[in-house]
Amino acid sequence: KDYLENSVRHKLAHRRNVELGVDEKSIQIAEFICEDQMYQLFAVVIHRGKNAGFGHYHAYIRNLLSTNDSKDIWFDFDDSRVTPISEQDIQKQFGGANECAYMLIYRRVPNDLLNQNIPLLPLPPIPNLLKDEIEKINNKLEVERIEWSIRVNTLELIIYTSFHFLISPDTGYLCEINSDYNTNESTRKRISIDKRITIEELRNLIYQQFDGLENQIKIQNSKICIIEPRAARTGSNTNYRVTKDLEEFNSTSMLISNLNLKNGDTLMVWDGKIINDQSWSRDSIKITIKIQHLIKSEIKETEIKLNEFPLIISEVCSLVDLRKILEEKTLIPGSNQLICHMELKSLRPLRGDGTLFDLDISHGATLTVEQREPDAISIISDSLAQKRFQDYLHKWQLFIADECTGKFPVPTFTIMADKYTTFLQLKKDVLMLLPKNLDLNEDNIRFRKYALGGQGPICNDSNSLADAGIENMQRIVVEKGEPLRKMSLKTNIKVNIIHGSENGERLSDRIELEVDRDLPISVLKSMASEIFNVMPNEYRLRKTDMWEHPSDFITDEDTLLKNSDIINILLWFEKGKTPVKGTVQMRIHVFTAPINIFSINLSNQLNALEENSNNNESLKVQIENNEQLVEKTENSNIITNINQQSLTNSNNNNELNNNNNNNNNNLNNRTNNNNNRN
Repeated sequence: KDYLENSVRHKLAHRRNVELGVDEKSIQIAEFICEDQMYQLFAVVIHRGKNAGFGHYHAYIRNLLSTNDSKDIWFDFDDSRVTPISEQDIQKQFGGANECAYMLIYRRVPNDLLNQNIPLLPLPPIPNLLKDEIEKINNKLEVERIEWSIRVNTLELIIYTSFHFLISPDTGYLCEINSDYNTNESTRKRISIDKRITIEELRNLIYQQFDGLENQIKIQNSKICIIEPRAARTGSNTNYRVTKDLEEFNSTSMLISNLNLKNGDTLMVWDGKIINDQSWSRDSIKITIKIQHLIKSEIKETEIKLNEFPLIISEVCSLVDLRKILEEKTLIPGSNQLICHMELKSLRPLRGDGTLFDLDISHGATLTVEQREPDAISIISDSLAQKRFQDYLHKWQLFIADECTGKFPVPTFTIMADKYTTFLQLKKDVLMLLPKNLDLNEDNIRFRKYALGGQGPICNDSNSLADAGIENMQRIVVEKGEPLRKMSLKTNIKVNIIHGSENGERLSDRIELEVDRDLPISVLKSMASEIFNVMPNEYRLRKTDMWEHPSDFITDEDTLLKNSDIINILLWFEKGKTPVKGTVQMRIHVFTAPINIFSINLSNQLNALEENSNNNESLKVQIENNEQLVEKTENSNIITNINQQSLTNSNNNNELNNNNNNNNNNLNNRTNNNNNRN
């Protein structure tokens, strides 16, 4: 508050000095307080965005009915969201990185109300007609709030008993019994609970639901575990996997909301050992994982050889035992194996000696293994797995429905492909997975977009997946039939490019190149290199922003021009290495907190300058910087109270001049001392 008030006092002093023709450097800043006019900040309009061209507005508004002791005085109004904030949040809006104060709104307040603990705005009288209307609206709103609270905290769970399942002899998973048990209320219940109850309260509620099972299972000695459905299916029944017993959590007083359960999740009541008269142990669970043995190509460094094979293994197999198995399969010593779990959006190296279950490796997981030096096992930044993962991120996972075999249900397999892959290129990968005895080739199969309840359109072999409107995780049908091969006409496009430096300096005028739209971006870079007489591998391309300054790097130079977004923008051609594919550019802006110049004693400033200065020149530079900083604070403060008082007494001016002369004498003495030391 004081920091903001001082800034406005400085403004008023500056205005007065300009009118009187007084040199501001020779006097101290005076305070101007006008007792009959006090203005208080009660609203701040804030702009969020990088520049004035775009962004979003929200407002901080003070509760005018609040007292000085009120808990919530300020609120943030952001569209439909209203949240309480502190006064410290307001001060942060000066020069923020992403948002800052745009407009300040004040109101005049009598001085006698400022120091009293009463609302600054008396409650206006409300007509009785409006009172009744307000009461109706508030009552309705309160009912809606209660309903909303119940709705967001209600959790629907499915509870099974162990008599609902059998243990699969192949996988060890729990399989639903193919009988009336699927709908039998004695082994399956659906309950609705409040997420704010404890684990102990949930346990008692479940026991009440299965009160008639005393003869089948001892409820009082039973356990409750979380089970999750698996993707693998046997017929029409879902397989389930036991994940964790509720008893494994440290406290029965833990809230259900902390278990991260979702609507439709499943729990099972059992004794922890027996599933429908069958002994169960985690050792019996077998999972199938995909192993990708990565080998660096000896011919081309950027190429990775892939040897892929499935591995059926116990869920409680330790990582140490897994290394022994992979050593037999890949001939890589266990101490030289880098094993990574490749997920949809992350790559995770496996370390330690835990089990696959502990490491969250489940059925269908993909693990990569490669040979590394023992001291580089923990580093994946330059590994083959990291390179493959970067390529994997830019590819789509497609589900191919095989209608060539005529089987029902239709067999489906997955394949990874770049969105710019043409259907003709996709055929080569798909043919490797189709049965060899059907005599299939590129000329007698075709792709069709999947359509629910009918047939989708045939896909043109010359089109890419993106051109055909295919998206990630989408289903495509492959069938026998004559392919559609209507070739698109080749046309040239014009691209604007400029030669510049890394610092944003233009080294040439804008030039226009005419390029075949079916060529990759790398050809465009080679053409620019010939014009500017430089080596292509030493230069890179960047996009430009609306002010034609260099911005994002172009990392994938293999993309065809027709599939890129650089046709209608100016390209920046500069010296430097092209970033690795998948690299993103981050801009970091560092801001320093504003300094309260007025709270720093002048003598303390001089002492600090004397200790940090090596000569007289550096001392003067520091003082000049302080004077400039005082001037800059003129535009960097938001105030909550402004006191204005006119001081025109000439005696005060003389006193200020005397103080300034004394300070100058002290400065000269310190300067002489510095010269003597030098």
